[in-house]
Amino acid sequence: MKIKAAEISYHPDACEFVREAVNYAIRNAGEMRHVSALELLENCKRFAQEEYGFLARNVLESWQIKCADDIGDIVYYLIEKGKLSASPGDAREDFSVDFDLFDENSFRIKPDIDLSKPVIVD
Repeated sequence: MKIKAAEISYHPDACEFVREAVNYAIRNAGEMRHVSALELLENCKRFAQEEYGFLARNVLESWQIKCADDIGDIVYYLIEKGKLSASPGDAREDFSVDFDLFDENSFRIKPDIDLSKPVIVD
């Protein structure tokens, strides 16, 4: 496990991203309630896409977020630090699932963007 009692091996922005993704997931649930690990993972993917667009994979990987287990590490680090809470039935292992954060179609440059021309014109 990457987390030790007083430290974490992820960039501080990764922790902030996950904390914000939890809030995003709760807002998407439409009510203040617990969200499952799978719900959080789905919402992390959508939140990353909305926040960073086609650079989302690069941004998350630069923070060492590469799979569902990384999200779980950060969630449980934030729980340990009192920044998030868990329900009695929750477990760190809930994030040890086969979940593709970067599925083939979610993080692609749109085909109609011509990168041979300047994207921003003065």
